[in-house]
Amino acid sequence: SLLCLTRPLRSATGWATWGRAVFMLTVGLSLFGCAQDREEAADDGTGPGTAAVQAATDSSGETTQGGTGITVIHGALSHTMNAGLPTASALAFDEKGELLMVGDSERVLESHPGAALIDLTGKTIIPGLIDSHGHLHGLAESLTRAQLSGTRSLDEVITRLKAHEAKLGDDDWLLGRGWDQNDWPEQAFPTRENLDAHFPNRPVWLRRVDGHAAWGNSAALAMVDQDLSGEWQVDGGMIHRDAAGQPTGIFIDRAMGLVESIVPSTSDAVMMDAIDLALTRLLSLGLTGVHDPGIGRVALDRFQRKLEQGKLHTRLYAMTDGAGETLEWLCEQGPIAREGRLFMRSTKLYGDGALGSRGAALLEDYSDDPGNRGLLFLEAEAMQAQIEKVLACGYQAGVHAIGDRANRVVIDALEAAMASFPDNPGRHRVEHAQIVHPDDLGRFAESDLQDQAAEFACRAVDGIDGDGGTWRAGLGLFPGGRTEFPEIGGGKPDVIIGDPLQVRMEADEDGGDRHIGDV
Repeated sequence: SLLCLTRPLRSATGWATWGRAVFMLTVGLSLFGCAQDREEAADDGTGPGTAAVQAATDSSGETTQGGTGITVIHGALSHTMNAGLPTASALAFDEKGELLMVGDSERVLESHPGAALIDLTGKTIIPGLIDSHGHLHGLAESLTRAQLSGTRSLDEVITRLKAHEAKLGDDDWLLGRGWDQNDWPEQAFPTRENLDAHFPNRPVWLRRVDGHAAWGNSAALAMVDQDLSGEWQVDGGMIHRDAAGQPTGIFIDRAMGLVESIVPSTSDAVMMDAIDLALTRLLSLGLTGVHDPGIGRVALDRFQRKLEQGKLHTRLYAMTDGAGETLEWLCEQGPIAREGRLFMRSTKLYGDGALGSRGAALLEDYSDDPGNRGLLFLEAEAMQAQIEKVLACGYQAGVHAIGDRANRVVIDALEAAMASFPDNPGRHRVEHAQIVHPDDLGRFAESDLQDQAAEFACRAVDGIDGDGGTWRAGLGLFPGGRTEFPEIGGGKPDVIIGDPLQVRMEADEDGGDRHIGDV
């Protein structure tokens, strides 16, 4: 898989900061292109190779058609990630998208007379990018709802909701995702009254940007077949309540299930179309592979159908959602590995919530929320039991852990479980690993654990204080700075799937303040 950029890579901190993508090839079963402004290349029905050639023509103006079924891209600076041939100026591939030759332009052109030629002089090609923590199915679902990412005020949220409501039927719920109160002038959580003033009768349910909190209006809460007032809480979740014990409309982590259990499901037909849109977005961002952590049988079936239709245009590494029925089914039927495109041999488990919704499990109180140390979903013994269930099937465990308390519990449980299953192939993962106590930092390497840190770690609570030394929400456990990990994941902090190129540019433009590590 290849990604072409408008300008050469420039040195950043050990690797590179990337320019704007103009041409991207997915080499495997299919080939696609995008023009300089990331507009999707038109599909005229003659095949993906033709679409790619047309896209190249639009962006460079230098394309020669050939009749051999072979295409040669030449003139670009290609980074191969191969120590024996780190860079090349040309490459050739066939109609199946399989690379035939990589090397200097003169040699590749001489070896393939009659090939279709694409001149990308002055551009840079790198291997396609893989997002190791991107919720592809969640992205597809979000595209069917009101888009609230990037809103800078409560008023802007309401404006977008009203625009989306105009498309709904009389009995439809108003659903959305992406709001983040940390981006608003007043950073307090919103309330159901904020929504009631504009949507008094239509149920409204809005997922936060991190997916670990949701905001509902009174009409939605009234449909729950349970009294939401009082002092009781859901294990692993929290209902925000006012001084009178009434729900404010904010539900954290597992408390969201009280409302989501009655939210109407999006139809299969709509979701299948939405998956196409989500895949197109991935390709437009240069993402030719994605790990989707935490899906069930329904989502897996949709991806399998896309594969059978020849429409799964990225490689997808899927993980079961928890250690329940889907894992048990997968354990019984064996791992999935289909056509080099769709894989499932891993399970996503959950240690705590998220920072922005104050659900990440910390060793100390949140400085802006005294008495709150977040939500630990499972104690060490229960967590170890779930991990052992995964390892007993011979699969990989990926455990969500954001706060330092959750990371410690998860690392303890992983180490104990791994000792019980020495024949398991390993490469177990801690998803996010955002706040880690200094005493636990070395344990990742010692236990051969993969830390799936991502760029949003430095933005989850709206960045850091100006001195670069402490977290704005009081999460600065490390004097003078923050923990740094290699950035294995990617994307902007919408958690679903973001633009890795834009994140790298933003990190550099901010003087490195939000940079966690090198790609």
